[in-house]
Amino acid sequence: MTNYSQNSNMPNVHKVALANYLKKSSLILVVGMFLAATVGYMVEINSIAAKGYQIKHLEEQIDSAKEENDKLELQVIEMQSMSTLQEKVAQLNMVPVDRITYFESTGPVVAQR
Repeated sequence: MTNYSQNSNMPNVHKVALANYLKKSSLILVVGMFLAATVGYMVEINSIAAKGYQIKHLEEQIDSAKEENDKLELQVIEMQSMSTLQEKVAQLNMVPVDRITYFESTGPVVAQR
């Protein structure tokens, strides 16, 4: 009877051992998935933060370029102003023209099509 009772208990022991093994395995699997999701989340947050800093840096560069563009436009306007042109004329020793004479040709045309 001892052999019989041990044999009849054997399947139950295996079932309990298998159930415990499955519980431990599923717990390890769930914990592993949770850790993997946490690490993935941290990596994504870090990536988003880094991209935010890059965007801020690029926006600062855009603002700086716009300010430089505005300064250059003002400089162009200043260079094209009449007073600047008059100063340049004086530097080149140009004199005002009193009388303008245009050449009028009354002779035959030199080139024809």
